[in-house]
Amino acid sequence: MTSKSLYVHIPFCRSKCAYCDFFSRGESRFVPDTYLDALIRELSFYTVRYGIEQFRTVYLGGGTPSLLSPPQLSRLLHAACSAPLPPEEVTVEMNPESLSEDLLAIFADCPAERKRLSLGIQSLQETALNAVNRHCTAQEARKALDLTARYWRGDLCLDLIAGLPCQTDTAFLQSLHDCLAYRPQHVSLYSLTVEEGTPLYTPSAYDPDIKWETTTTYNVGLDFGFFNQRLTGSVDWYFRKTADLLNYGYAAAGTNF
Repeated sequence: MTSKSLYVHIPFCRSKCAYCDFFSRGESRFVPDTYLDALIRELSFYTVRYGIEQFRTVYLGGGTPSLLSPPQLSRLLHAACSAPLPPEEVTVEMNPESLSEDLLAIFADCPAERKRLSLGIQSLQETALNAVNRHCTAQEARKALDLTARYWRGDLCLDLIAGLPCQTDTAFLQSLHDCLAYRPQHVSLYSLTVEEGTPLYTPSAYDPDIKWETTTTYNVGLDFGFFNQRLTGSVDWYFRKTADLLNYGYAAAGTNF
């Protein structure tokens, strides 16, 4: 049986975060149908060309996949699950400010054995979110967490970043504690990386007196036992589990067979 893993890139965001060096188009309110049509045509073509019988794992990333409308998400998930055998696992990244009950309902209908909602919280401290130009507010992030608690029955994966400007260690720990109260199956705990070419790379973009401690994440991870339990890892870890990966979408990485 020919089985592959699939990554689909949705390169659209309402605004670019100051730390982000992934390819995406900011100031986007929606995903154009023409882009989605092209993705689905390409996916269908290569599924037939390579005789793929199953996409074992599917990952919709970005950008902001939750800018897809519910009908668009339904179309894309249907295309990704249209191989003869359904996926074992499907993950969809969503941002708190664009999460909706309708999107959750569409995702819940996906035929995969395991469904993972990856929610980009990053921080629950307003000053830290503002400092990195996050479009999401702390209030919107908390509302999204409440929404998942009420309506989502699949796996919940939360992203948090340590070392954000204007975020104290105490505030970071509080964000972590508050997120863990929602009992996520997976937490991606990152240290902020300042990439060349991003707004944060410019010295004037942040307070030079702020300590950007990469050890905070590690020490907190040890305290919470993240490195020997399921609450660990990242998207990189997720992909290292698989040997063959097909990537679709503008600026998605290439693939080797």
